[in-house]
Amino acid sequence: MVIKGEIMKDFRSRFADKVYQRGVKYQKDGKVNGIGWGKDGHFIASVQSSDRFYYYRVTGVYKNGKASELKCNCPWAQAGHNCKHMAAVLLEIKQNEDAKNGNGEKPRSSRIAFVDAVSDDLKAKIADAHLTVNPLQLITGRTFTNSDYNKASTLEKEYTLVNEELTKTNDNRYLYTTEFRSRYGYFMVYINFNLEKITDITAESRINKNINQDVFFIMGLLHFVLYFLKHDPFDQTNDAAKRLLTYFQSRNKPGQAITFRAQIENDQGTVVLYFKIGEDQHLYKVQNLQNMVNSAREGEVVKFGKYFDDVVDPDRMDQDSLTWYQFAQKLVDIQSATRIDDFNELKLKNIPLKGTLADQVDEMISSGLPAYENGTRIRYGTEKLDLPIDIKLNKDGNSAIVNVFPFQTYERIFAGNKSYYSCELNRWTKYTGLTPDALDQVGIFPGQKLQFSSKTLKTFGHRILPHLSKNKNLKITGAKKLDKVLPPRAEFVFQLDYHNEEITCQALVNYGKQKFILGKTTSDDSIRDFEEEKGAMDLLQTYFDQNNDHYFLSMKKDKKVHQFLNAGITKLKELGRIEVTAAFKQMMNSAQTSLNVHLGIHLRNNTLDLTVTGPSMSAEDISALLDAYQQQKHYFILRNGEIRKLDSPSIEELDKVMTSLNLNLKDFTKGKLTIPAYRAFYLQKLLEQRDNLKFSSDHAFKNLVDDLEKGKIKEAKIPAKLDKVLRPYQKDGFKWLATMTHYNLGGLLADEMGLGKTLQVLTLLVSLKGKGSNLIVAPASVIYNWQNEIEKFTPELSCVVLGGTKKQRQEQLQTAENKDVLITSYDSLKRDLEFYQDKNFETEIIDEAQNIKNAKSAAAKAVKIIDAEHKFALTGTPIENNLSELWSIFDYLMPGFLGNYTYFKQTFEQPIVKDHDKNKEEQLSQLIAPFVLRRLKKNVLKDLPAKDEKIVYVQLAGKQKELYQAQTQRLLMQLGSQNDKDFKKHRFQILAELTKLRELCCDPRLLYKNYQGKSAKLAAALDLVRASLDGGHKILLFSQFTSMLAIIRQRLVKDKVTIFEIIGSTPKLERQKLIEKFNKLKHPAVFLISLKAGGTGINLTSADVVIHYDPWWNIAAESQATDRAHRIGQKNSVQIYKIVAKNTIEDKIIELQKRKAKLAEAVLSGKTVGSTKLNRDDILEILDQLKSE
Repeated sequence: MVIKGEIMKDFRSRFADKVYQRGVKYQKDGKVNGIGWGKDGHFIASVQSSDRFYYYRVTGVYKNGKASELKCNCPWAQAGHNCKHMAAVLLEIKQNEDAKNGNGEKPRSSRIAFVDAVSDDLKAKIADAHLTVNPLQLITGRTFTNSDYNKASTLEKEYTLVNEELTKTNDNRYLYTTEFRSRYGYFMVYINFNLEKITDITAESRINKNINQDVFFIMGLLHFVLYFLKHDPFDQTNDAAKRLLTYFQSRNKPGQAITFRAQIENDQGTVVLYFKIGEDQHLYKVQNLQNMVNSAREGEVVKFGKYFDDVVDPDRMDQDSLTWYQFAQKLVDIQSATRIDDFNELKLKNIPLKGTLADQVDEMISSGLPAYENGTRIRYGTEKLDLPIDIKLNKDGNSAIVNVFPFQTYERIFAGNKSYYSCELNRWTKYTGLTPDALDQVGIFPGQKLQFSSKTLKTFGHRILPHLSKNKNLKITGAKKLDKVLPPRAEFVFQLDYHNEEITCQALVNYGKQKFILGKTTSDDSIRDFEEEKGAMDLLQTYFDQNNDHYFLSMKKDKKVHQFLNAGITKLKELGRIEVTAAFKQMMNSAQTSLNVHLGIHLRNNTLDLTVTGPSMSAEDISALLDAYQQQKHYFILRNGEIRKLDSPSIEELDKVMTSLNLNLKDFTKGKLTIPAYRAFYLQKLLEQRDNLKFSSDHAFKNLVDDLEKGKIKEAKIPAKLDKVLRPYQKDGFKWLATMTHYNLGGLLADEMGLGKTLQVLTLLVSLKGKGSNLIVAPASVIYNWQNEIEKFTPELSCVVLGGTKKQRQEQLQTAENKDVLITSYDSLKRDLEFYQDKNFETEIIDEAQNIKNAKSAAAKAVKIIDAEHKFALTGTPIENNLSELWSIFDYLMPGFLGNYTYFKQTFEQPIVKDHDKNKEEQLSQLIAPFVLRRLKKNVLKDLPAKDEKIVYVQLAGKQKELYQAQTQRLLMQLGSQNDKDFKKHRFQILAELTKLRELCCDPRLLYKNYQGKSAKLAAALDLVRASLDGGHKILLFSQFTSMLAIIRQRLVKDKVTIFEIIGSTPKLERQKLIEKFNKLKHPAVFLISLKAGGTGINLTSADVVIHYDPWWNIAAESQATDRAHRIGQKNSVQIYKIVAKNTIEDKIIELQKRKAKLAEAVLSGKTVGSTKLNRDDILEILDQLKSE
């Protein structure tokens, strides 16, 4: 709200009584927190809200006793009213002026400039710092009371600065943000500035105290100055350069070399590594390696003592020192990444040598790198390390003690991951032979004493000792004596056979010369080791079923058979000896033989017969084979009993082909399967990509594939009457439709709008006359246009339009059996489906097929239910937004051709749209290509007059602009508080808010009935209309908003302009009459058309000017509307105007849609695909751009 040139003493009359009284209270309560003055009387003030948590900003001009251009950002003022905050500021100005003139009350307190309040010490520091930008110069003009300064001083003690940040918001515009917290709450200060001055200060607080906002401002400004003093933010010298300067400025001994030395010592029984650093002979122990490395990387001075107060510069180190220093850096980085507890506790001062670290130090010392112990360089050497193990039998001969001797130097040996090491008497020793890993595997440790009784000695001798004996570095004594007193070891024999589709196993166990059946007890089992026998039985039971001592495995248990043949036999060999019969050998050989299959293809009328065959295989074998493969079995048994491996490349490729067709091997019955003929082309392409699956086909199939692949069109006789009417490309279109009909295939005629798809279809219907009735389903707005076209071009076709009430339509349908063409609307069809149950049509044609883009809609379901021999779809925009629309159309044309929607989405839509998968895109394009015919005007209509498209930009201003900006800010705040999940949940609400933005661009009266201001777009549109009418043109004016059309109509009526109008409520018959009347009219006129009601299926070629009042999200919808005029029959060039509000959502939508509206042509021509559906990021991008402007 703006108060223009109001004399101060008379301003009260501009406010409602309640509003003014609240303003008086706000001013008396001190809620006006200071008034800042600029040039030519401009001022800015902030007024605290009633909840004390927010401040509203009031701006204006006060000059020569008059206030003007007064504005406030509160909601009441934004809605067009004078608010209490304005009144409070005017009262404050009046009081201050009266006090200055000696009248009225004095100002509550005198004000002191912030620059004058700053201490001399701080000013001196700023001067000495030679800052690139002096912050005090940016703060000039900011004044506060002495009381506010005192409160700020108290607040500084109570509150802690927890965060501060300086960001660039736009060209040469910056925002400094501070946050202060204490137990009483928190507050934040925002300072907006450029390189000349502070432009705005605001604060946000959550403190339960009534604190003047100026106090927060003082706190913010003070830290603003200190931030500049500390960081000099506009100094162009970057951090790396600053470190370089510090590094060179801090070097007090530029020529002195730095020594960095590794030291090893025994620290209370633990061998540790630490480092020393210094110059000359003055070396200091590094107490905190991490701090030293971090300081060195920052180029900071590190003080170790009297003789080292310097930057740790790696360039001043010799090669040995540098190598150890780089090693130390890695230790620090590892510690930072892994937080190793031992390192943390010691702060990387004394680092225990163990594991990988010990191995690394060994490699460095062995390479000749010096390390020291007690000031003396460590020597390097190697020794062989063995571990003695002695077995001593007790006197009873049935028990024993096993001594695992300690290392000879056990106290000083430590373990790495790879080897054992010791460091003693200035000598580093690496031990070869025995390794830590080898000991871990055998499970014994140096110094152990193991005692075995008569009960456990046999287990040690037969199981553990053989395992230990394999390690040459374990020196075992006493093993032979032990072997003499132990009973014989168990030796297992597994006898394998194959019979009646079963693998059998007879398991035996031998103890010396005595033989037993595995697991079966006898009268004397004293020498048997039943625990070891149980291990063998457990292994057998992993694969075999058991009946007493008989083990058997049925070939039907495919997984177990596979496991046994591939792993089980090997495990049995490890345990004992295997003996096999001739039958088992033959089974093993046949089980390694793969099966190969062949696919035969035969075309039968409108179906394809597929037959799978294989060598020496019956139909039952094939059926069982495919079923076994589907069950992921590994083996298959032929009817003759032979076993075959199912790991077959040809079967695998057959399965992939079926999957690509959205079929299953289970769909075959005895190796046979019938599929629709329209899959022929895609099937051929799939088979061509396979190397192992051999196939053959009959002559009819080859002809069909060849025709589809090469785009061959069957010669079809064009009706003589139409031969001179049809253009060459229309004749080709008719022949293509006839070819699809010949092969019983469906087709999508996707010619660009205005190329005469209707006439091409009517030519087809004439060629089919006498074969049966044909059904045409179209939008309600064009059903009579179809009737007119039939009467005009093909009067020999008898037709009826199914219109009127439901009962009337039923009667018309019942009496129309002998009619060549029946015409109905999508809306009527879905209501009349019950009447079509017993009807069969020769051809079903759906016009403007984008009407079934939503496969779940009643319209889509209705057209798919109709029984027809042939089905065709017509549309110039088969894909308006998403690939799912294309699927829905093909689901009508040839059900199952693209699979069910779940399959299509997973196989094509998601990979193409989300992952930009070029291969899938090409695959889909190749798949549908034979069934889509699309031509563009520029390619086939060389004689069609040109169309010139021009964007007319308008600039919002005044109240219209203010309302638009307020709505934009509201939406930005709403989106900013949402994540992607919230956005999806509230998507329709967000789209409704976007629609409000578009309505504000059109005319604020679409939202605010009492709006009295101007509309930039309306003015521009009326100017275009008047100029075009003066030039003798007929005009089509489109808008999505019927309420906008009503406003335009009202203005045109005043200008006495001839007006026609089609909106959603216009009756079907009335629409056709309006179109005919407009086309026959001999003088200029305007046709107002709702985009959705009249954007498709009508012919208005008598117009040659098209005005799009408001841009629609979908460019395809706009193009359809434009092509009502730019189509066959147009004799004049067509001028198209798009009226766009500059720097608004309209402007940004056009930019966005230029990038994202390529989906249809992408699939139809193989170009890049992307969804045109707006997401949260798209909307934020649009609004953020608007905000920045």
